[in-house]
Amino acid sequence: KVKFAETIVNKAKRREIEEEEGGSEILRCDADKDDFKELLENLKNKKIEETKDSGEIDSEIVQILNTLLQKEYRIILDHLHHFFHSRTWQEKDISLDIAVESMVHMGKLGEKIGEIGAMPDLSLPEAKHFNKEYSAREIIDDIMEEEKAKDLYKEYSSKITREDLWKLFKWIESHEDYHVQRLKELLRMLNRFTIGSLIERDNHK
Repeated sequence: KVKFAETIVNKAKRREIEEEEGGSEILRCDADKDDFKELLENLKNKKIEETKDSGEIDSEIVQILNTLLQKEYRIILDHLHHFFHSRTWQEKDISLDIAVESMVHMGKLGEKIGEIGAMPDLSLPEAKHFNKEYSAREIIDDIMEEEKAKDLYKEYSSKITREDLWKLFKWIESHEDYHVQRLKELLRMLNRFTIGSLIERDNHK
């Protein structure tokens, strides 16, 4: 437990490394030292910057950004739950990676909202029922959620005219696709369990 507590503190402090010029962005992140609580506090306390143009706030863009921010918030909470309730290191590693990378996304979206001159929607997502362990059914549900998130970024990137937001959405969209592949990998590993291995695992509960 201590080892994983140290892991989450270290991993939740990482930031994305610079993207390769003219190429696809790199998903792997280095430690940056901002855990989830600090992320939320930073977003809440972030000073609202004045808009560079007329000072008017584009409510449609703010709504889009907050919709995506709430989606990331939901994903973060789901995978932190899975992290603390999973029994294998593979489940924990994948869950924590997705949670931390989603924290980076949420932070970036919150910064963009602040730059526009609005406040990020940090209301707690609706409570969700979970099983005591990370089941195949829940992994499939998570794959579907990541697919929905990817589709949202794809949809909104086609509507956005601001280049900075378009780049951000496409960047996060590529991450969501990576999350889907990681979860499918986890599902394949789970499906490879034999009856004997499942019984042995249950005997070690």
